[in-house]
Amino acid sequence: MREFDGLRLFLERAEDASPGFALTAMNAATVLEICRRLDGIPLALELAAAWLGALELDDMARGLDDRFRLLSRGGRTAQPRHKTLRSLIDWSYDLLTEPERRLLTRLAVFTGGWTAEAARTVCSEYGGDTCDVDVDDGIASLVDKSLVSPSSCNVGKRYQMLETVREYAREKLEESCEYEFYFGRHRDWFLDLTETACRCLGGKDAAGWIARVEDDHENIRAAIRWSLQDAVDADAGLRFAGAMQQFWYMRGYTGEGLSICRQALSIQQSGGRSLCRLRALIAGGLMAYVQTEHAESARMYKEAVRIGRDLKELYHVAVGLNGLGVLADEQGDYASARRWYTRALKCSRAQPGGGRSMTYLSNLGGVASLTGDYEGARQFMIEALELCRRSDDVRAASFCLHGLGWTYHRETDYVSSKLHYSDALEVRRAAGFRMGEMETLFELGELAHAENDMAVSRGYLSQALLISREVKVARWECIVLSRLGRVLADCDDLAEARRCLMQATQFFIDAADRENVSACFLGWTSHACAIRDFELAARFLGASMRMRRECSQVVHPHDLRVWLKLEMPVRAAVGDDIWAAERARGESMSFRDALAFWETNKFGTLPTPARKVPTSQ
Repeated sequence: MREFDGLRLFLERAEDASPGFALTAMNAATVLEICRRLDGIPLALELAAAWLGALELDDMARGLDDRFRLLSRGGRTAQPRHKTLRSLIDWSYDLLTEPERRLLTRLAVFTGGWTAEAARTVCSEYGGDTCDVDVDDGIASLVDKSLVSPSSCNVGKRYQMLETVREYAREKLEESCEYEFYFGRHRDWFLDLTETACRCLGGKDAAGWIARVEDDHENIRAAIRWSLQDAVDADAGLRFAGAMQQFWYMRGYTGEGLSICRQALSIQQSGGRSLCRLRALIAGGLMAYVQTEHAESARMYKEAVRIGRDLKELYHVAVGLNGLGVLADEQGDYASARRWYTRALKCSRAQPGGGRSMTYLSNLGGVASLTGDYEGARQFMIEALELCRRSDDVRAASFCLHGLGWTYHRETDYVSSKLHYSDALEVRRAAGFRMGEMETLFELGELAHAENDMAVSRGYLSQALLISREVKVARWECIVLSRLGRVLADCDDLAEARRCLMQATQFFIDAADRENVSACFLGWTSHACAIRDFELAARFLGASMRMRRECSQVVHPHDLRVWLKLEMPVRAAVGDDIWAAERARGESMSFRDALAFWETNKFGTLPTPARKVPTSQ
């Protein structure tokens, strides 16, 4: 209610200051952000709204980074009131005891709240004086004085300050000689937290650790920013990158993670051959892979392998070799992928305890499945799953379960496939592994489509689409859209099918991703069948088949079944001779010719405006 009251007050005062001002779809997000950052404080909202006669709304939002300066300026009539907000906080601050003032300013190092444990460690001493401030009593007193308040969180009890009070207290801290000391302690606390979480994210309490890191994500981001600008201890940025990689991957923050890895790795600390640099390279390789920056990913993994060998860090050498295998796997070079995975497994088995052998066994199983060796695939994955169970590594176990589901799906054992996918989904949801949950939902959607259960397929794919947008991985969003478009076409929801297929196809054309353009063309085949343009469908299918063969060393039996399923209604409608002729026309098209064909025929028999075809192939 306070937020709604604050919004109403801001709009009323904004109308007074700038007649004709109104809340619109274009400015609503900015107005709500201003109200949030001013904590719904009536006086602050009135003072901000009074500036609308002189400032654009976006300029005002940017000005709130220095809100006291903004709200203390103004014309002759507003000047006395504009000084009141700071005076109110000055008055509250002056009423505090000296220990309370010190604690309030030190608590300003936290962003997004804090736990009592964090405050006791970060704020309780300065210059070796451990009796400087009693943190627990001090926080209780600040709560009583309404300068600090309890806040909701995933784990335990947290506290926070209103943003307006926090900015005031931070100004005080920055003016003091304690500023660098407490920001350094803040960085150290959250570096220790992330490194501890990294060691626990594969275990049974992964969900609890993910929740804890999510609670303090803003603090961790602030600590990383501090680390990247601190030339005295630049290795801290590398350590954060290495420690955060699994959290970033599991929760879908891979774009942010890649940006941080790039910044941290650009700082040449410890001669560029340190263990923390090695771990940051491994993290960067994973982030770049997910963001489809494959060349950059390969460079990082190769450098990691070189440094790992120099440092005799076999664990990280194996991880780097595995990363190179994943890249080869992604590009359809299964022979190279198998060699990289085998080398990673050999390196891992040379370590005490076997390292991450379960991961490399699982990936070898994936290659075996992709090349049609389903019995070999199951053997690899079952061995990997047993290692996961012995080590309580639930995240790695979820990959094995997902891989077994994928293998059984390719063998058309749909009952076993659904069972293993469902087990993987349960594990991934329990662990808070959003990227993994999305991938398994996607495969369950594909499985339901193979079983001709369009309603169930649509439901699973829609859930996967929501997560892909939440984690902001554009490539995965478009992979899901390409399959969802095909299902929608099979359900005769043609307008929505076209929207999905248009977005996905254009994305993959821009990325020169032939394999996924091929998948999109299967969706356009279904769309052409739905509008009963069967000759067009035959050509789309022929073009898709050629692209798929050009992208991979192996055409999977699963692909052949998908093609046959699309072929049957076309052949039945036009006859064998026309089907064969039109498919051959599709197969004769080069990639560039296929794109030109799509531009002309993406709406079937409907007219479409001319559009320039990309030429950089």
